[in-house]
Amino acid sequence: LHLSIRRQRQMCIRDSFTGDVAGAKIQNGPVLPACPPPDIDLEKWEDSLKILEKENPKKMYLTHFGEHKNIRSHIDELREALSDWSLWINEKRKIFLDDEILTKNFNEYVYKKMQAAKINDELINQYYAANPPYMSVAGLKRYWEKNDK
Repeated sequence: LHLSIRRQRQMCIRDSFTGDVAGAKIQNGPVLPACPPPDIDLEKWEDSLKILEKENPKKMYLTHFGEHKNIRSHIDELREALSDWSLWINEKRKIFLDDEILTKNFNEYVYKKMQAAKINDELINQYYAANPPYMSVAGLKRYWEKNDK
């Protein structure tokens, strides 16, 4: 399957590796987007999620990390988090004009949401090492700037 969150396509082998399309999930933590720059395309990402749903794999192997079998809830959780992150960036990029300040505030936003979800600091630190939220700021900001939405 050819899936994409960027201009370039990624390959997804059925019931196997999904690349960044299926996000990141560590242990029993949340599903979070993996959207580093340079180009994130939210419409292509959604198309790719629909392809995954249509193919209805029995399991997915995430780049970050491991095997996951509850595909429907995984994709639903990813959509929710991706929407949350992208809308936050779209709104706050107009308030925090300095990228460093935007990034700092986004890292704090994600950290507080994870704490509110009762995720312990050890697991939060694992997420921040494997899929640091700061890496998503530039890609999502660029998406909104290019699409001026």
